[in-house]
Amino acid sequence: MYVGAAHGNYNAEVEQAVVRFQEARAIGEESGVYGPVSRRQVEAETSDPDQPRERRAGPDRIDRFRGLQLPGSSFS
Repeated sequence: MYVGAAHGNYNAEVEQAVVRFQEARAIGEESGVYGPVSRRQVEAETSDPDQPRERRAGPDRIDRFRGLQLPGSSFS
């Protein structure tokens, strides 16, 4: 996954994190493209189901995204 600071730029590091995420979950979108299937999967894994929908995308989402487990990842 991506371990850098949140900066709003879709750079090479972020793209590689997306590729690893897609490969680990067999997501059949264009590799490295954060499309609707990848987005739904990230949201499903990082959303707090106990929160109303409008509060699920809060600032802690990036921290939950960083915590997703991927094969071969040396960080959490």
